[in-house]
Amino acid sequence: MKKQKSDAQTKNLAKGMERLAMGIEKSNSMWFMAARGIIYGVFTVIGATIVAAVLLGVLAKTINTASDIPIIGDIIDKTQVESLLQK
Repeated sequence: MKKQKSDAQTKNLAKGMERLAMGIEKSNSMWFMAARGIIYGVFTVIGATIVAAVLLGVLAKTINTASDIPIIGDIIDKTQVESLLQK
């Protein structure tokens, strides 16, 4: 009885190792690595674009709000930053 259990465990272990080897081979293939690199690059650019848009929106809102403060309003008028944001 113990011998049969040991044989079944050995077969399961062999199947698991075979699947692991095939998974490693697939993940190390040139096509998989190229596709992963392209996808990683595209989503990095999309994420960076979203972050930049949010930061620029917050900056524009801050400058519009800060222009109501007399000293800062004069500085904004002199640098003409507000005209750049309205374009």
